[in-house]
Parts: sequence; C-alpha cells; structure tokens
Amino acid sequence: MSGNPCVSARRCPPPRRGGRECGPRGLAEPFTSAFAAHPDPRIGVKRIIADGDLVAFHHHFQLSAEDLGAAVMDIFPVRNGKVVEHGDVVQPVPAAPAGPAASADDNTMFQPRFRRVHRARQESVG
Repeated sequence: MSGNPCVSARRCPPPRRGGRECGPRGLAEPFTSAFAAHPDPRIGVKRIIADGDLVAFHHHFQLSAEDLGAAVMDIFPVRNGKVVEHGDVVQPVPAAPAGPAASADDNTMFQPRFRRVHRARQESVG
C-alpha cells in the first residue's frame, strides 16, 4: 500500500514534503494535478466500507472513457472525525484475454462477492 503522509499536518516530515502542503491541501493536490492533466476522468464507486477508525473506498478509476483504468482501494484512517492519512492499492484493469487464456468464469475485478451475505443480513434485519 502506498501512503501519503502529507494528509495530516502532524505526520508530514519536512524532508518528504517536497514543496507539498500538509493537511487537506496535501490530500487534494495530487487529485487537482491529475484532473488538470486528464479533464475527463471516470470514477465508478463499487463499495465504501467502514470498520472502526478505517474507511475504505473501492472504485474503478479511468482517465477517460477509452481507458481500461485501474481497480483502486483508497484507505483512510480517521481520528476524531478527520482523515489523518491516506493509503491506496492500485491494480491496472487488464484487457480481456481471448482463446485458451480466457477466464473460466465471468468474475471481474469488481464482482460483488458478498451479495448473498448482504441480502441475508437485510432479510434478517427487516
């Protein structure tokens, strides 16, 4: 997982700053520059998960409609209601293989794996 120590002003060590600001601006800067370079990005939200002091955001990020994009999991530790750090895991979406290399099933990188469990919980609650 890659991390962004500049999210929290407390944790941004001067040698790693490289001219970047800490705090909310430290988190926003990479997105601002990426959106300036690629004005038609696509973000398909797949799931948002919260557990204790962690919030995870799973999405399909594409630089444009033609881009295969990447499967991304952004992870945000939260303290006192504020994001204190950012980490992410990024995996490029591969082109669909053809022939013998094709997948034996129709699962994708964004398959809703917990659909049955979620439905069972909904039915037991309501």
